[in-house]
Amino acid sequence: MPAPGPAGSDWVRVHPPVVRVCHWINLFAVLIMVTSGWAIYNASPLFAGFRFPYDLTLGGWLAGALQWHFAAMWLLGLNGLVYLAYGIASGHFRRKLLPLSPRAVLHDVGLAARYADEALLLFGDGRWLHGPEGEVLRAPNIEQLYGLPVRELTWSSGRTYVPA
Repeated sequence: MPAPGPAGSDWVRVHPPVVRVCHWINLFAVLIMVTSGWAIYNASPLFAGFRFPYDLTLGGWLAGALQWHFAAMWLLGLNGLVYLAYGIASGHFRRKLLPLSPRAVLHDVGLAARYADEALLLFGDGRWLHGPEGEVLRAPNIEQLYGLPVRELTWSSGRTYVPA
């Protein structure tokens, strides 16, 4: 249900607050890692030809940059554990990632057949098939890949596959 937004506009909350907070923490941690990583890069004698501006780095010197870098690493790791625990405990992952049905997978294969020039199928036993999409994305290959019978539906602008 849309909630009132700024200036009376309607907006829909897509992610719960925990997910939003975790994403903002990730942004903060990654910015720390990038800027301290630049300082670590600047301290390396192997890359003397290019240096990041000092004002864009974090840590001041090599040991300080390493401390910031590792602190951000721990923040990122712990935040990932919080996100994972929340996603499993609340059912967020199940709602957003599942159900993954054969129909949905075959729909995506149909879209690939419609818009791709080439296709690559990777079979579970290490075999692969690559070539023009019209030759690779055929019913027998898809049946072999997913292990279920499919039916090809064609029309003037393309084709798709549905479970038989």
